[in-house]
Amino acid sequence: EATRGAAARVSARGRGTLARRRYIALLKAACVAQLLARRRSARTTAATRRRRRDAATVLQSLVRGWSRKVWFQGARTAAICLEALARGWFGRRKAKRLRAAIAIEAAGRHFMVRQWYRGTKHATVCVQRRERGVQARRRYAEAQGAAVALQTMARRHLAATSYRNLRVGAAVAQKRAR
Repeated sequence: EATRGAAARVSARGRGTLARRRYIALLKAACVAQLLARRRSARTTAATRRRRRDAATVLQSLVRGWSRKVWFQGARTAAICLEALARGWFGRRKAKRLRAAIAIEAAGRHFMVRQWYRGTKHATVCVQRRERGVQARRRYAEAQGAAVALQTMARRHLAATSYRNLRVGAAVAQKRAR
C-alpha cells in the first residue's frame, strides 16, 4: 500500500513536470507567433505608408505644374496686352509729333509714363512675390497638417492592432493555462 502511494506521487509529480514543460513551450510558441505577426503587420503598414507618400508626391508635382502653367499663361497674356498698349501708345505719339511743342509735351509724358511703368512694375512684382510666398506657406501648412493627420491615423491603427493582438494572445494563454 505504501509503495502504491509513493508510485502515485512520483507519477503525479512527473505528469506535473511534463505539463509545465508543455505549457512553457506553448507560451514560447505564442510569443514567436506574435512576433512574426507584428513583424508582418509592420512591413505591410510601412509599404502602405510608402505608397501613400509616393501618391501624395505625384499629386503635389501635378498641382505645382498646373499652377505654374496657369501663372505663366496669365503672365504671357498680360505681357501681350501691355505690349499692345505700348505699341498703340507709341503709334499715337508718333502721329501727334507734328510740331515741336507737341514733341516736347510728348517727351515729358513719355518720361512720366516710364517712371509710372517702372513703379507699377516694381509694385506688381512685389505683390506677386508676396502672394506666391503666402500661397506656398499655405500649401506647406496644409500638406504638413495632412501628413500629421495621416501619421496620427497610422499610429492609432498600429496601437489598436497591437493592443488587440496582445489581448488575444493573453486570452489564449489564459485559456490554455486553465
